[in-house]
Amino acid sequence: NSSVPYTGGNGGYRGAQTFTSTGVTGLTATCAAGTLATGAGSLTFTITGTPASNGTASFALNIGGQTCTLTRTVNPPAGTITALSCSTATNTGTLIQGIAATSVSSSVPYSGGNGGTYTAQNVTSTGVTGLTATLAAGNFASGAGSLTYTITGTPTSNGTASFALSVGGQSCTLTRTVDLPVGTITALSCSTATNTGTLTQGVAAASVSSSVPYTGGNGGTYTAQSITSTGVTGLTATRAAGTFLSGAGSLTYTITGIPATSGTASFALSIGGVTCTLNFSVTALTVGTMFGGGIIGYIFVPGDLGYVAGETHGIVVAPTDQGGAPWGYGCLPGTSQAFGTGLANTINIVAGCGQSGIAASICYDLTLNGYADWFLPSLSELGILSSNRVSINAGAIANGGTGFVPTFYWSSSDRDATSAWAINLGDGVNSPPSKNASCYVRAVRAF
Repeated sequence: NSSVPYTGGNGGYRGAQTFTSTGVTGLTATCAAGTLATGAGSLTFTITGTPASNGTASFALNIGGQTCTLTRTVNPPAGTITALSCSTATNTGTLIQGIAATSVSSSVPYSGGNGGTYTAQNVTSTGVTGLTATLAAGNFASGAGSLTYTITGTPTSNGTASFALSVGGQSCTLTRTVDLPVGTITALSCSTATNTGTLTQGVAAASVSSSVPYTGGNGGTYTAQSITSTGVTGLTATRAAGTFLSGAGSLTYTITGIPATSGTASFALSIGGVTCTLNFSVTALTVGTMFGGGIIGYIFVPGDLGYVAGETHGIVVAPTDQGGAPWGYGCLPGTSQAFGTGLANTINIVAGCGQSGIAASICYDLTLNGYADWFLPSLSELGILSSNRVSINAGAIANGGTGFVPTFYWSSSDRDATSAWAINLGDGVNSPPSKNASCYVRAVRAF
């Protein structure tokens, strides 16, 4: 009801009156019959009905020859919704550990709104703490709509910040990911890097890496990198994405590729706001050096079978003899004297002769220094090794092996059913001994 004052009453009788609302419709203001006071008084209007909307309901009163408009405010109902969907929220902005949130919000859809009001909310985060999701007071739409929560504060860690929302009779948990900050360090020490593996000119890098120390890490993230070499070209230093430690740590760079020359391969590292140059030595392959399970006996040149431009390949000689053995009397498997045919000869001998303990079988069955692809060299291959015997002998002895004995060594090239070619690795003379003879055996492999 509303009590409306008046003045100048004459004490006369008035009948009951009813006035319907405008603006917000659906209401009626009723004043019962009665007698006006003489002078001042008030009239009571009882308001009934169901307001059709919220806003202002107006009643045009006309009593005792005077008029005025009575207004009453119609409030929205308390807001309710039937569903609140945190899982389909639209997120804006990013959250980063240790950095105050700026322009970060989440728009959370709802359905079944009744058009009613809801109050302001402040919801603190759990999981990752330090954040607050704020909802301003407002009205639900009639039906579907969304609520915008503004997120402020400074997240204390990385991970998932959770906000337990409860509004309009529904609840759900809004989650936001908190990222690590962009990584920074204060120093990167290429000069004290720990290098693993070796790099050799013309040979594909395998299991080669460098561990580079750093200090002053902020615990932030860094992206993957691939850095090409200068100086000695053909190499790439690769580092996977990751996270700096808080304080000191190290970064591992994996080095791949084929170094084009010998010398120093340099990698210009730049990460976390600092730079340094990582250097890695590349050794040259020469006859007489230890490599690939033995001693390098020959390096391929253009025109050789197996030569690849820009790469280094050749023949490795076992660091010691494999003893003495016959070639395989009466066996004529079909072999060649040509350079590059030693492996094929060896396979043919083993398959075609079927004799155990012969020179080719000893080489073919050999596993030495991690390699199992040894063979008996062809006559041409053995001849090249004979020419390089001084360097091979020196390299073998320097690495704990033995030099060639100045006597005949079998090749895998036969002459006929009863004789095969051998070379005296003391003076380089070749001869076709009987296949029954026990000549020395020295296995080789290609690299």
